[in-house]
Amino acid sequence: LESQARSCSSLADSRSTPETRAPWTSPHSSTMSIPLLYTPQQQKGYDGYSAPCRTGNWSEDEYMRALQVQEILKKQATGTLTSSVRFNTVGVSSLPIDLTAPHADGFVRFGDTVLLSSALGGVVSANAQRPIEGTAQKVFQVTRTREPEATRRTSWSILPIGEPPADGLLRYDTPFLLVAESAGDQPLFLHGERYTLTNQAASISVRGADRKHLAAGALSSSHLTGWVVRSLQPHAEARLLDPKQPVEANTFVALEHTYTKSHLNTDGAHLRNEFGLEFSVSVYTEIPVAKGELFGRAAAVVGTGNHFAFTTGLPLDEEDGSASA
Repeated sequence: LESQARSCSSLADSRSTPETRAPWTSPHSSTMSIPLLYTPQQQKGYDGYSAPCRTGNWSEDEYMRALQVQEILKKQATGTLTSSVRFNTVGVSSLPIDLTAPHADGFVRFGDTVLLSSALGGVVSANAQRPIEGTAQKVFQVTRTREPEATRRTSWSILPIGEPPADGLLRYDTPFLLVAESAGDQPLFLHGERYTLTNQAASISVRGADRKHLAAGALSSSHLTGWVVRSLQPHAEARLLDPKQPVEANTFVALEHTYTKSHLNTDGAHLRNEFGLEFSVSVYTEIPVAKGELFGRAAAVVGTGNHFAFTTGLPLDEEDGSASA
């Protein structure tokens, strides 16, 4: 009897050791094992159970794959796949586009499709996927890209306000419109608006009480979408000769907003949107602190953030009419 009792006692001790304790032991035990989401067969390397087996949940993997395929096919048919939705929004706006080839005289004309290249790098782009709240009308974000790429959202068409001139040339001090015709479902007009407490116009890296006005893309033209080209010549005498002179392509100029009388501006403030990390664009005139001449600023030059150029496409080959390398 004593030997039989000792064997029973040793058997009980062996069952209570943590190494042999079953996973379904009492939850109050300090050595309770955490149940896994995989079956023992999958833990040994097998990826699932065979379909002919119908015991318990052995065919669960097979059924889950079938349901996932059905869901993907349904979303594909309705166009609600994540890849399809992203391509229809961000992808379409990033498609390449052909720019207007440079003219023989080197001047910009109404109807040309160009890039607004910045002296700081990159080009001005319209983001039809991100509206701006707190404005009088519905407007969308305008930013500066990191790379100068000719895409649907970075191309701008130059349109006249009223009747265009007979020769079609864009001249200094002549109001015009800048339209991103392919940025979204509707054309976006480059729009400027005075800063308010609600339109999210930023005050970044400016001095005193200066503020940067809002630059955005509007769905319709108005008195807030007019622009004129100003020269970068520092002397007033040279500026008097600029009116009615044609604007040269691929040359830096300043774009003045007709309503706020400030210039299109960009700086190094980062903005993160659907297209990645880009830079802010506003309406603000950068003027050096030092006066350009005694008792005045008539000879002062606007800052680098106000320098933009109408960048055209590649020149056409005269023989076949295609763009040359």
